[in-house]
Amino acid sequence: MPFKKGKLNFSYKNGKYCKNKKYYCINCNKQLSTPTVKRCRSCSEKRKNIGRKNGSYKKIGSFRITTSGYKKIKYADNYWRMEHRYKVEKYINRKLRKEEIIHHIDGNKLNNKLNNLYIFPKKGLHSAFEFLLRYNIVSRTTLKSNLKKWKNDKK
Repeated sequence: MPFKKGKLNFSYKNGKYCKNKKYYCINCNKQLSTPTVKRCRSCSEKRKNIGRKNGSYKKIGSFRITTSGYKKIKYADNYWRMEHRYKVEKYINRKLRKEEIIHHIDGNKLNNKLNNLYIFPKKGLHSAFEFLLRYNIVSRTTLKSNLKKWKNDKK
């Protein structure tokens, strides 16, 4: 709406400013008195509770399940890792490289026991194995955990 003198409703061409526009809190949708703030006073006070004061704070060692079905654990403040990768790294005493894939032998993504985990050195090998599984050329029981071999190798 173009600028017109004598009218209460006016705005600039880009539409960002309007005298009668109402502003609302982004958390609770209460009407705000000024357009310069994004949250009402009570919501901004709640946001000050960060870290251990926050009601949704998770302790170190707690876990959550990702949308893809894997378990993530909190191993330090603000640091989360996939549990299967974290356990393997601790067992072989080194960081995993990006191209190394951890495979769950029984197919259960939540079963992160060391005897259920298998390391594929490259993604292509893992993809080939999954292809063979999909078409019943090999069975899941053909793999045995190879972590002891990786622990002895210093790559």
